[in-house]
Amino acid sequence: QKLLLVDIVDASGAVLNPSQVITDTCGAGVGDMVLLASGSAARISPETSGAPTDETAVMLVEEITVNNQLTYQANSD
Repeated sequence: QKLLLVDIVDASGAVLNPSQVITDTCGAGVGDMVLLASGSAARISPETSGAPTDETAVMLVEEITVNNQLTYQANSD
């Protein structure tokens, strides 16, 4: 399993909790925004079952819209 060093951010991209180590189950890379599962939910997937993890990246985020305003869009490279 791959581990990622991530910053936890809010919907506007402001850092709430910097430099967290998480388990990756979605193939994230540098600059990707991911959705996290935490606590016991972080260990439900087959890849993390029984793993000593409290946070797992479970999907890549394509875009975030808040109040009908696009606040984040993934690069389409």
